[in-house]
Parts: sequence; C-alpha cells; structure tokens
Amino acid sequence: MRVWAGSLIDDGPDRPAPMTTLLACGVCGIVGADALPGTAWMVTATFLVLVTTAFRGRRGRRLALVGATIALAATVANVRTGRTPRDDLRAFLDDASQLVTVEGAAFETPTLRAAAGSMRQFDHRGPATVFPLAVEALRAEATTVRVRGVIWVRVGGVMPPLRPGQLVTATGTLRAFPPPPNPGWPRVRPRLRHDAAATLFVADRDQLAITPGVADRAHRWRRVRAALRARVAAVVTRSAGPRPPRAHLLEALLLGRRTRDAAATDDRFRRIGLAHLLAISGMHLGIVVAMVLGLSRLAGGGPRLEGLVILLAVGGYLFLVETRLPVVRAGVMAACFGLGRLLGRRGRLDGIVAFGGVALLAARPDDLFRAGFQLSFAVVFGLVYLTPTVRRRWFGPPRRDLAGPVAMLRERSRDAIAAAVVAWVVATPIIMYHFGILSPLTVPLSLIALPFVTAVLGLGYAAMLLDPLLPSVAATLEPVLRGVTDMLLTIAQIADATPGASVNVIPPPAVWTIGMGVWTWVWGRTPNASSRRRRRVVTVTGAMLVAGYATVGVPHPWRPALRLDMLAVSDGSSILLGCGRERLLFDAGSMSHPDAGRTRIVPALRRLGVRRLNAIAVSHPDLDHYSAVLEVVDAFPVDAVLLTPAFRRHARRDTSGPEAFLLAALRRRGCPTETIVAGDARRLGGATLRWRHPDRDDVFDADNDGSMVVDIDVAGRRVLLTGDLDRDGIATLLSRHPFLRADVVELPHHGSAGPAVTRLIEHVDPRYLLQSTGPRRLRKDAIADAVAGRTRLVTARDGASTVIIDSRGRIRVRTHLGRPRGP
Repeated sequence: MRVWAGSLIDDGPDRPAPMTTLLACGVCGIVGADALPGTAWMVTATFLVLVTTAFRGRRGRRLALVGATIALAATVANVRTGRTPRDDLRAFLDDASQLVTVEGAAFETPTLRAAAGSMRQFDHRGPATVFPLAVEALRAEATTVRVRGVIWVRVGGVMPPLRPGQLVTATGTLRAFPPPPNPGWPRVRPRLRHDAAATLFVADRDQLAITPGVADRAHRWRRVRAALRARVAAVVTRSAGPRPPRAHLLEALLLGRRTRDAAATDDRFRRIGLAHLLAISGMHLGIVVAMVLGLSRLAGGGPRLEGLVILLAVGGYLFLVETRLPVVRAGVMAACFGLGRLLGRRGRLDGIVAFGGVALLAARPDDLFRAGFQLSFAVVFGLVYLTPTVRRRWFGPPRRDLAGPVAMLRERSRDAIAAAVVAWVVATPIIMYHFGILSPLTVPLSLIALPFVTAVLGLGYAAMLLDPLLPSVAATLEPVLRGVTDMLLTIAQIADATPGASVNVIPPPAVWTIGMGVWTWVWGRTPNASSRRRRRVVTVTGAMLVAGYATVGVPHPWRPALRLDMLAVSDGSSILLGCGRERLLFDAGSMSHPDAGRTRIVPALRRLGVRRLNAIAVSHPDLDHYSAVLEVVDAFPVDAVLLTPAFRRHARRDTSGPEAFLLAALRRRGCPTETIVAGDARRLGGATLRWRHPDRDDVFDADNDGSMVVDIDVAGRRVLLTGDLDRDGIATLLSRHPFLRADVVELPHHGSAGPAVTRLIEHVDPRYLLQSTGPRRLRKDAIADAVAGRTRLVTARDGASTVIIDSRGRIRVRTHLGRPRGP
C-alpha cells in the first residue's frame, strides 16, 4: 500500500537561534538609537565589551555581550541614518523649490500618468510622464556640482522615447519630498541615499535632452532588464484580455506592477484584508521557490543542485519583477536558504530568516519602521515558532505517514488552518497600528484565495517561459489563466460586499501594539500541558489588552468638547469636525492633487478614527473643495452631503459639468443630499452649528462670494469656517451679522490677501487662524501683515493642524509636523 506524506509542520525550535538573538539586539538598538548620540552608544558598547572580561559566570558575560550588541546596533543606526555624505543629493536640498538643471541616467522606462481621482475627467491639465533618474550632476545659478542620488522627473505631456541607462539633461523646478504632512502616512524617515530624494518638475519636453546610447557599462543591465520586462509585460497583457481588473491583478501578482489605474482593485483587496496577495513578498517568492524545488526533486537533483536552482530562480525573479523593498527582503531570505543548501549546510530556518533581517537592517536601519518589514519578519517568525504549538494544541501531534490521499489532505488542511490563524494573530496588531483596519475574515479568505494565487503564479510564469519557445502551448494556458484570475476577482468582490469583512478602527498606540506582540508570543508558546493557572493568566491578560484598547482607543464624549483637524491637501481644503462620536467633514478636495481623496484624505480620516460621517458640507462649487467627496463616500458611511443653492444651480445649468456629475454619482451610491442656507442649524454632539451665509435668494457674480459660512458654538467658544468667501460675500456677511465674533477662524480663500479679508479678521478678532494652502501661496504670503500678532496654522508649513476645545472652553493647538508657529 502506498504511504502518503502527512503534516509538513516540524516541531518548533525550543530556543531562538543565535542569529535570531542578534537580530533582536539590533532591533532594540535601532529603536533606542535616537535616545543618545552615536558617540555615547559607541562608548557604551566599548565599555560593555570590556565588562564581559570581568565576569566569570557565563550568564553575566552573555548579558554584557547582549548590551554591547544593542549599543553597537544603535551606533550603526545613528551613523547610517544621521550622516549625509558630501556628494549626497540631500545635502543640496532645502524646503524651498529650486530652478536647476540635472544630469543623470534614466533608471526605468518612463510611465505616462493620466489624471487620477473620481473627478479626473474634469482635470484639464493633461497627462504627465514620470521616470526615476540617477543624478550625477546638478547645476544651479551657474554652479555645477557632482552629486549622487535618485530623483523622480515629471514631464508635462508625452516625452520622446527613453530607455533605461540613457543620459538625460533636464531643467525644471526641484522640490524635496516633504515629511508626511497628514496622519495616516507611512511612519518612516527616508534619509538614506537609496530612496528618491526629490521630484523635478519639467514644464514640457523642450526642457529635456536625451543623449543617444547608454551612459556606461554600469547602466547596461537596466536596458536589458527593461527589454525583458517589456516582452514579459506583453505576454501578461495578451493573457489578461480586454478586462482591465484582470490585467491589473495579473500585473500585480506576476510583475509587481501596481499603477494608479489599479487603485480600485488595490482598495478592494485592502478592505477585505488580502492586500498581502497583491504586494509581492515572501509568500509569492516562497510559492515560486517551492515550485522550482519540486521540479528539481522530480528530476532527481540532490541538495546542492536544489540550492543552485533556488539561487537561479531567486535571481531571475528579482530581475523580472519591480524591485521593491518587500521583494528584496524576501529575496534575501530565499537566497540565504538556497546558499545553505548549495554549501551543504542545513541551517535552521529561523536563523536563515534572522540573517536576512540583520543584513537588511545593517544596510537600511530605517526599514525597521516600515509596515512591510515588520509584517514580513513578524509573520515568518510567528510561523516558525508558534505554528507547531498551536497545531498540536488544536489538532494533536502531526502525523507523518498516512494511508491515503484523504488523510493527507486532512493533515495538510490542519497545517494550513494553524498557520493562517497564527499569521492573522501576529499581523493584525501591526496592520491596525499602521493602517487602522481590522479584517476579521482574513483567515478564511486567505485559505480560499491561496490556491488561486498559486495557480495564477504557476500558469503565468509557465506562459512567460513557454512563449518564446512554444507559443502555441503558451496560448493554450491563457484561457485557463483568465478563468483562475476571474475567480479570484469574484472572491474579492463577494467578500467586499459581505458586512463586517473590513472594519475601520482607531490605530492603537505603539505600546499597545508591542504588548499584543508579546502576548501573542506567550499565547503561541503555551502548550496544552502547561498549568491551568498559566493558561488562565494568558487568557485574562489578552482580555485586558483588548479591553484596554476598547477603553483608551475609542473616542468618548467626555473627551474634547470639539476637535477640529485641518488636513494638508495642498491647494484645497478639508476640515474634520469631531464632537463625541459624531463627525462632520467640511470640504474635501484639492486642485494640485486630484487623487487626494484616496491618497491623503481617506487615510487621514481612518487614522483619526473616523468610522462614520454624519455629514459632508461642500462650501461652494469649486473643484478644490469637493473633488474627493466620492472617495470619502465610498470609504465611509455618510448620512448626507450638504450643498449650497448655488451648487444646485450650477448642476442644472450645466448637466455635463462636475457639479451635475457629483450629484448623479451620489444618487447612484444612495447618499442623500440636502440644501442648506443661512439660518439653518444642526447639532454635532455637544456643539451647535449655525449657517450664517448665504441666504437662499443670494446670487453673486463669483462662486466664492456664495461660499458657506458656518458658526460653531461649543463650550463657550466660537469657531468660524468660511470656505472661499471673497469680497462681496464678506461685506454681505458682516452687514447681516455686525456682532459676529470667533476664537478660531478659517482664513477665506486659502489665505488670500485684500482689504475685505483684513476687515473680516479685525471685525471677528480671532486668536487662532487656519490656512489650508499649498506652498506657492505661502511663499508669497501676502497676508502676513494682516495676521500679525495671532497664531496661524498653515498646512503648507505645519502639515495637518489640530484645534482642541475642552469642556471648560480651553483651547489647545498642535500640528502634525511639530509645534505651532506664529504668523
């Protein structure tokens, strides 16, 4: 009788490998690197190394050696992230934009970017071409310096053909990447030279010169890689057929390419907790390595041949897909495993993974703070250390040799369930911390989707390999590949429509996230044979952590009487009002970032704990105040969208305009709209919102003059939101409300200067001023004299800004980029 292989899960290691301990010391050192200067950490490391010679006992020496390793890791982190080489491009950048000419070699083939966002058809700026450039020289004000660094070049319109490795000379405005201006942006500090440092805005193709040929031999591989990727991309496009979502999914899974056009697919998979399927990482490379390893074993290859095949597969995979950090991390871990097989060394899996982590952190310490790094290594270590214990606890000891395929399938299913649960428990606190999302259905959906992902990878890469050799055979695989991809998309669509598949939560503090990680370790390492008291302590501790998050993380009515968050959307406006558990969004749009809803506003709202919006108020019919409304409505339940009479008049007058488009889109989504005028009032928790402008019959020559003005009364304080109110509107408002006063005022029209605005400020006499604007208006700062002596919060300078009014009427302000500044 044939004997079938049973469970694939071995007994977990009793103790961490030495390399795992080294990685843990490195993590502690990097986290504490900012606490002391690098020299202090170096002195500490030297002192602890000397201390080890004074201890006779093994335990004392180990403790001193661990402390020395932590201090040495902190020293390396400070050196790597704190020191900027003289020829580094970052040394020549500042907060201001510069008119420069750069020379360098193209990194990749340029990509044509069309307008983005739900209102993209009304963005008349046209497409732009972008590509990364390895800068070698920079010229500004007749001075040329040799520099090294990477920038993104954005050229207005369609540019001439450009291949990777070609020399490029471009003139434009160089603008350094600003720090994250809003909550919800990745919590990283990109200070290493490997990251792109700035964007060069080139007005048109006439400001760009391309030199024929390749820059040098070092750049030739880029041309070869681009040619191979172009040929493979053609195979993927042909296999996908005419359906765009299918093409987006195949490009993401097979090539690691995720474009703006795939935003809808990305968002759907993220909402249901399957974003890890689209972001190429260790899972995808692990599936590829497993396939190659299986073929090698079928061919009768030994361990050394298997190691060589693994290294070749990893090298080819990294050469083919887009080189992103998760791919590199997975490649390092797989290469370490293949190298061990090639050299005949059966190293422990946790040691191999830890070696990859140490190598990556030594090169890029800031990777530790990226969600991808944390998820990759935390999940892998969880699978190695915790899955065997959980598997034995739930299903008993694994069985190796079984009598039939049904028994084998049962054992493998038990392995998969234990691994999926462990991965979900480990990853959930990290995902909540970084993204503010809880996906209860991740475990069953991952188990359902994994076979389809494996089939897509196998069929897709087989079609790529067979296309140049046996195109007819490759063509027969394409219908099967389309069918499997469509089934995966159908699963995502059904799951997305299931209530509770994704829950927006308030991101927990770092301390809670670390505490949950420690609890997960103890929970996963607690076997059934442990004492009842220990199991009870673990259960009670977990319940306390969950209850603590529910108590501390969920907003309560007795906290601030009113919280106002002005988001940084550049040339646009979006202000969130929160009172107790109720929320109102005043405006949601941006002119300079048409996709601000998906990239800025929605992530910030999730980070701020928004689960539902009582209303969205659109101050007036200008796109920079409502271009992101549909993205917000798609992301959160919204009770109503509040509009002015002028907005509806615009929609009736131009049925093909953006106002009519927005109203029609809201009707299709089932989101009600209300017309609101002066004299109307609404309650928002303990605050009263009164509309002061415009009246129902007001008609102005300019749309700005008919902007909403909302007077918020809470805890004895007044807040005035003005939208884009301009000269005639200000005069009308002050004539109707001569005694209008406020403690906090939104500067009209993003801080435009003029006698009417000066009169409004003097009349209302606020202490705090809010200005939502882009860097161009701030550079001119024509309103500086009119606001002298008052605290002004400016999004282009301070990032997102918060005003908190407590129940006693005390006002506190803070900004996302630091302490608030004066005028």
